[in-house]
Amino acid sequence: MKKFFVFLFAILLTSISTFAQSTNSDTNDKRTVVSTRPLSLVMKQPSIKVEHAFGESFAAGAELTYFTGLNSGVKLDPFIRLYTGKHSLAPEGFYIQGKFSYGNHESEADNINDQVEVEEIENLTNERFDAIGGAFGVGHQWFTGRGNNFSIDFYGGVRHYAPTSGAFSGEKALFKVTRGWPVELRFGIGYAF
Repeated sequence: MKKFFVFLFAILLTSISTFAQSTNSDTNDKRTVVSTRPLSLVMKQPSIKVEHAFGESFAAGAELTYFTGLNSGVKLDPFIRLYTGKHSLAPEGFYIQGKFSYGNHESEADNINDQVEVEEIENLTNERFDAIGGAFGVGHQWFTGRGNNFSIDFYGGVRHYAPTSGAFSGEKALFKVTRGWPVELRFGIGYAF
């Protein structure tokens, strides 16, 4: 699985130079977008994403998410986007996205240990553990409203996000159910300037 993500990331990086050499006579004065996912606020997992365009077809940014509830913690997702549509001018239009994910989460082993006395849990638990992963997907972002400052972003893709250390097998299974879904669908709204 890691080789697959490395391969997709390499393709994305090499294609950037190909698309960066194409010219576009349109101008887009909106180069930076700050957005959030409304559903994440409802689910008590606030997030903020900042994206900035570099050139006509390339943008980069990061999303910061704070998880509450099971496996609470912080996750940072730096990403790159390649805008490929015929009339796309970064950061607006159809895009291909690749990202890396790093998170630090609270262990749920103490909660499990309170309910069941298992020596394996007592010996292997840490209060926090790290998780890493990556994702690849496609999406479309456009601007609307007075002055074209309101951004709407739809994204779908596949991802891998799993604990790297400090978690025992039961915790890894719990994490996979709560934070490690392999399919990612997102809807974001924000402000472009």
